[in-house]
Amino acid sequence: MKKYSVYIFKTVIILFLLFIITSCIGIETVIELKTENSGNVKIKYRVSKMLLKTVEIDSDRSFLPLPVEEKDFIEKADNTDTLRLLSYNREEAGDEIFITAEFSFSDIDGLNAIAGPSGADSKKISVNKKFTRTVYRQEIYSGSGGKIDDETMQVVSDLYSSYPVKITIITPEEIRDLNIGAKNNNKAEIQMTIPEILSAEEPVIVELSW
Repeated sequence: MKKYSVYIFKTVIILFLLFIITSCIGIETVIELKTENSGNVKIKYRVSKMLLKTVEIDSDRSFLPLPVEEKDFIEKADNTDTLRLLSYNREEAGDEIFITAEFSFSDIDGLNAIAGPSGADSKKISVNKKFTRTVYRQEIYSGSGGKIDDETMQVVSDLYSSYPVKITIITPEEIRDLNIGAKNNNKAEIQMTIPEILSAEEPVIVELSW
């Protein structure tokens, strides 16, 4: 019983860490940037029903990095002037819940409203002009600040080894430079596992330019 309690305690801590993965706005995310920093973002992720029940605080809130209920997505859009919810879908299969949602944004504040737990104020994503280039920067994870102990990382691996994080970024023009991942014309793809992300002591940042 004591061992199980320690396991649950570590699980809650890990979920707090996952909450800090502020720019990783879904297990699978597609961000399409258009002119003047507008665009669409589609997020798709799955969550275990058992995990949802294990870390539930009450009937309306849980320790999760992203919402599950449609009302939470609607509220997020309603609270940000430059963000609009285009679609929401929830499916259940066995022990898992699958969420798909699509938003449109008219500026980077709208995109940041999805990217971070503090909404548009999180500023985890930026787009800036540098001479003749446009530079997109996204913080996926702020870094652990130190090595996470092996026991905790084992718990992370047990829970999330089958949960890859994939981010696709589509830009208005051909991508010239990309610091991590792969690029093809105007599309960048970054894929990591949650254990890989959480084991990073320094911030995990995607930077590309076009």
